[in-house]
Parts: sequence; C-alpha cells; structure tokens
Amino acid sequence: MLVSDMALREDPYFGHWIQEYALDNEKLKNDFGAAFKWITEIGFEPPKEKRGLAKLLFSVRKLQADALRWIAENICNADDGGTTAGPVFLPADAPKVGDPYTIQEVEKHASEQDCWVAI
Repeated sequence: MLVSDMALREDPYFGHWIQEYALDNEKLKNDFGAAFKWITEIGFEPPKEKRGLAKLLFSVRKLQADALRWIAENICNADDGGTTAGPVFLPADAPKVGDPYTIQEVEKHASEQDCWVAI
C-alpha cells in the first residue's frame, strides 16, 4: 500500500469513506457516477486571456519547457550506437536490487480491511 493510501485510510474524515467504499463497490460506482455526471453538466468556462506581466511570465515558462523538451529529445536521447529510447528490459539473471515484498508479507495484508492500489 502506498504511503498516501495509508494516510487516507487512517485519516479521521477520509478513512470513513475509504472503508465504506471498500466494503460496497456498488455504492462507489453509483456515487462516482452521480458526481461525474454533476461535474460534467456544470460546463467549462475557459480562463481569461493573459495580459501584461502574467502573459510575459507564461511565455517565459513555455519557452523554458520547450527548451527542456528539446534538450531531452535531441541531447539526452542522442544516438550513441547502443542506447534506445523507451523502456529498458533487464535480463532474467540481472542482479536484484531493493527490498521487495515477499508473498508472506503480502498475505499478512490481504484482508477486507486492507486497501491495495496497483500501479
């Protein structure tokens, strides 16, 4: 369980909702559906056009983001003969690092009261 999930579960206000929805998935679907319908029916009002200093600051931030994107695409991913863009898959016999959970540790937290999030 992520630290953020644990914090939500232990929170005095949100913990109630986490437990309630964990026990009743149909209630979660119905409540989410009603909230989603309500929020999408409100509509969308685009922000006002930026002017003056706000427009200048926005342009500077956009230029910075574009420059960093260009560096990432053209310098960091330079073709040096051996590297490729995308995920890197390690061989099966690669040394293991970190401290992963064992199946026994996972089984200790496999009750209805525990909330797991898969990433």
